[in-house]
Amino acid sequence: MSNDIELLVNAITALKPVSNWVKDYLNPIMFSFLSAVFGATLATWGVRYSGKKKELYEIEKKKIDAANFWILQASECFDNLITIKRNYSDRDLRKSIDTINIPSILLDFPRVNVDMTNLIFLAREEKLVKKSKIERKTNGFGEIHIIRSMMTNYNIVLDRWEKRNQIVQPLVENIVRNNSSTGGPTQVSIEQIEKSVDAVNLRQSIHLSETVVEETDELLTEFHKFLTEFPKIAEIKICKKVQKKYGPVLKVIQKKEAEELVSKKSIT
Repeated sequence: MSNDIELLVNAITALKPVSNWVKDYLNPIMFSFLSAVFGATLATWGVRYSGKKKELYEIEKKKIDAANFWILQASECFDNLITIKRNYSDRDLRKSIDTINIPSILLDFPRVNVDMTNLIFLAREEKLVKKSKIERKTNGFGEIHIIRSMMTNYNIVLDRWEKRNQIVQPLVENIVRNNSSTGGPTQVSIEQIEKSVDAVNLRQSIHLSETVVEETDELLTEFHKFLTEFPKIAEIKICKKVQKKYGPVLKVIQKKEAEELVSKKSIT
């Protein structure tokens, strides 16, 4: 009987699980620790990814702002040049001396600050990748020095118009006064004009007038091309998703009158 009880006790004892400290104690601790580490890592990565994504978005926004700033700046310069050309677009300037009959032009136009550091994104990977078809067909307006040169020339032309006004206005007044003409210097002969004013001043005035008229025509053509082509270049340099969300690169549509004045050469 005692043997039977002993066998029964041994059988029950055999059914009890063997204690394993690794399984029972270490594994739960390690699992909790690894879960905490993984969670913290995931959270940190999420914050960093979100921050990086926001940073890249802000960079693309600044590109759009910079591109639109220079498009609007160029549009203003273009309009100012059109205003200047309206003063003489209907005049016959086939003879050089006729250019001094262009009236003095009020030039209340600000000069352009040619600091273009905000356009540095145009130069991105310029030496590493081939230019796109659009960039190859856009007169170099994807290069900062080309744009800076255009804006610098605009400032120079405004300065030359002012200098021309200072030289020509007293010259014309002298011609009119000496010849008792009320219609301007075109109503007197070249011989009378040459007798009325100093020959050196006359030649200087004619040369400066011709030069600034031709330069104005050339700049109008250049600004017109810039306003047509630069937005296309800017678009391919800026993330399209950001353009859709934040706002597009501006496009300027010129009026018919402006188009006609650009195509019309003042001196032929």
